[in-house]
Amino acid sequence: MGVPMGTKEKLFMITVDFDGVIIKDGIWPKDIILWEAENNKTALIDDCVDVMQRLYRFCSFTLHTARWGKWRTEAEDYCRKMGIPIDRTNRNPDYVVDPYGGESRKVVGDFNIDDRNIISGFPGWSKVEEFLNKQKTISGW
Repeated sequence: MGVPMGTKEKLFMITVDFDGVIIKDGIWPKDIILWEAENNKTALIDDCVDVMQRLYRFCSFTLHTARWGKWRTEAEDYCRKMGIPIDRTNRNPDYVVDPYGGESRKVVGDFNIDDRNIISGFPGWSKVEEFLNKQKTISGW
């Protein structure tokens, strides 16, 4: 891995998919409406909130989703209500794009967490936490 893209405050910049990583796959758009699941957290992937809150000490999170319009807003609102730390949605931080004169369609990160990974899909939040803690130790941060 090259030099991490984070800042002094955050070591890694992580992109996180919503459907299949934060919430269970297949919930949107037809199976369940997110606001119905808010109080009992039935839509959340196990350990998502706890792990993301712990990792937020040294990671920033970009919600990277194919959702648009009201469905994107629904996902952002859901994350906020559940206490999931998201810094931005479908865009790069200014310090990444300013040197190039503007935003690109490609959202970048040190690591991308997605249920459609080429090797094995989403491994679960405990494996993500284990991996990122190991990377933090290697970096000496």
